[in-house]
Formats: sequence, structure tokens, C-alpha cells
Amino acid sequence: VVRENGALVKSIPVQLNAYSFQLPDVPTVKTMVDFDSGNINMRWFGATYVNPQSPQGQKASLLRDRFTMLAHRHKISLIGDNESNDCSSTADAPCPDWLPRLNGSLFTSANGYDGPGVGVGNNVYSVGTYGSWGWMNQGQQAMNQHTDAWATWFSQNAPQTEYFLYLLDESTLTATMETWSKWILNNPGPGHNMKSMATLDLITAAAQC
Repeated sequence: VVRENGALVKSIPVQLNAYSFQLPDVPTVKTMVDFDSGNINMRWFGATYVNPQSPQGQKASLLRDRFTMLAHRHKISLIGDNESNDCSSTADAPCPDWLPRLNGSLFTSANGYDGPGVGVGNNVYSVGTYGSWGWMNQGQQAMNQHTDAWATWFSQNAPQTEYFLYLLDESTLTATMETWSKWILNNPGPGHNMKSMATLDLITAAAQC
């Protein structure tokens, strides 16, 4: 009903059909939204970097997890935070904050989570978001070495996660990106399981890729 100054202006009939099913805990359509600790730090602490061992750093870690849980509740997977300057990253593996996000242990009542996907990890992970991976100028051997290590980590720790190497963002270096992607594809080791992704405009992609 629509009322104006308390008087009924319009009444519109509404009929709802309720179907007996639940949406799956793992979304049919995968999503990813970039997530940067520096943005959180600036808004809460006035600086892009805070010492991870300080009280502010511990609060920042909690905030990152809270935002991750909020997104998870709406079936959105956050990406991109691994290369943040206040996330202690290990070599060729996600930083420690990411393991509970990927294996689902973050999304439990013990951590204050309630909603879809309890115990279900994020289903997508970006390595080197926006082209921030560190071995792009080191040749095919380095590509094999690093992608092997990443692929091995995911097979052992988060086998359900779709992971990819974010080659470059909005770049015109199509020949370079094609070379990198072929290196990955031809890797004789487990690294050939890593997907690669780049963003570029449609016209360039259709003509050159």
C-alpha cells in the first residue's frame, strides 16, 4: 500500500511463490573484488602502513578478517591483499592471514561468523594482483619455479580454490603476456595447473590475443 499523509493512495496486489530449496554454500558464479589493507589502514589509522606487531596492527588484522567475513556472507571473494605492505607474506605462498580464508576456518561461529558458507573457503585467489608478482623479468626458468611452488601450495592447502597469476592490468604488452602464459602452459611441472589472467580492452584482445 502507498499512503500520503496517512490516507491510502494506492493498493497494489503482490503474490510471492516460495520454492523449497536453498542457495548453495559455494556460489555457482565466482566473484572477486580487490581488497587492499592500505585502504583500511588509511581510514582507521591515518597511514597506509601500520606495524603488524603493534596494537594497531593487530586491530588491522581483525578488521581485514571482518571485511572478509562480510564479503563472504554476500558470496563475494576478496582478492589482492597478499602483497600488502603490512601482511607478512611468505615466498610463493599466501601470507598467513589467508590460510583460514581459503580453507574456510575463518568462517565459523568461533570467529563470530554466521551466514552462508560456514566452513567454506573463498573459491578464488589472485597471485600478484594487477601485475605485482616479482619474477616477471627473470625468464622461463623462474616462471616454472614459482608457478610450481604456488601450485604445490594450493594442492596441499586449498585444493578447492581456483587460483591464477594476474599477469598485467590494462596493458598493451600483448606479446609479452602471450609469452608468459605459454611458459605456464608448457611448464612440465605442477605449475602448468596455474591459470593466467590479464585485463585489456576488447578491441586489443580480439586483434592480438
